[in-house]
Amino acid sequence: MPESEVRFGGGPFEDAIAHFRRKVRVPVTTYRDLPAQMHAKAFMVAGAANDALLADFQQSLLQAMKQGTTLTAFRDDFDRMVKAHGWQYRGEPGWRSAVIFNTNMRTANMAGHWKRMWEDREMHPYLRYVQVQRPTKRPEHAVWHGVILPIEDPFWNAHFPPNGWGCKCTVQNVSDARMEAEGWQVSENVETFPGDVPEDWAYNVGKAERVSTERETAAFRPLPTARDYTAYGRPETIPADIPKASVGEKATSGADVMLAVRKMLQGDAAVFHGPDGLAVGITAQSLGNHLKPDRAEYVPFVPEVLEEPYEIWLLPYEDEKTGRVELRRHYIKALALDKVRYGWMIAEFRKGELWDTTFIVSKRKGEMQKRRRGVLVWGRREK
Repeated sequence: MPESEVRFGGGPFEDAIAHFRRKVRVPVTTYRDLPAQMHAKAFMVAGAANDALLADFQQSLLQAMKQGTTLTAFRDDFDRMVKAHGWQYRGEPGWRSAVIFNTNMRTANMAGHWKRMWEDREMHPYLRYVQVQRPTKRPEHAVWHGVILPIEDPFWNAHFPPNGWGCKCTVQNVSDARMEAEGWQVSENVETFPGDVPEDWAYNVGKAERVSTERETAAFRPLPTARDYTAYGRPETIPADIPKASVGEKATSGADVMLAVRKMLQGDAAVFHGPDGLAVGITAQSLGNHLKPDRAEYVPFVPEVLEEPYEIWLLPYEDEKTGRVELRRHYIKALALDKVRYGWMIAEFRKGELWDTTFIVSKRKGEMQKRRRGVLVWGRREK
């Protein structure tokens, strides 16, 4: 097999396939439009701003994972998709197709490995870093070869492979019995320093991708992003729209909030379609349990915020406790009420679908500007 080629061996790797299938398509201009950890949840191809093109790429790579397609076969598919969509890209076809194929295969593979190793951590509590011995191996990665640390050690937050473009390093999960049989010891004084892993790769793809199936106590924080509304040439001031709905009744209890939500949904659930073509499903139970009573009077505005926003942004959040990353869509809209009030929806992606939604109102423009960053998914143009 050519050295530059990555593929699954021994049949389909279901955990890797599941990881890749959950990814949300995000059109971007450059790879660095997204923070590093966001790549664990977002599928992107630098310069591919057409969702239809991204969908074809994602489907082609998914089939490759299922069927064990080689890079050579993917290149034929790559040429077909590029021609069909008229995509103008940078670099030579062979190089560009290899980067897309190998990067997605490698990260999916390692995300799948992390999931299995984490689930098996009681039997195999240690991880051992292994650099593949090849003529083009990197000396900067060689210093980690043979490092053995508990799977919970912070070292794996930034140094779990891959640790760079084309990196083929891997890890082994190790039991106490294997440690004794091999005469291995837990590594001490492992040298690390800021930048020893490139910024684009200094994260654990398995931790970031992790999908929780149990109730957890999380501490999410927005990840810093390089782009905001100024990077996209968007106006600083958002025009205040005259709302179609009227302010609702004030609430004093959770039951009042639930009643307001059900009235807005005209039942227990409803689906709204935004201008970006994405369907947003809301249930009375989810939204009603998230909103505080002082927000109930603004519930009637939820449909127009989702269906007629001024902007839609995609922003990554990271759980400081687990490293898990979630993508949240921010639907931005200014409402001209008795005083100008800014409203936005935060819709959270989980398992590749929109999940929880929260409606927020503020009179402070600065609060809204904090949400106008990340990846601009859609923006209204003034006539």
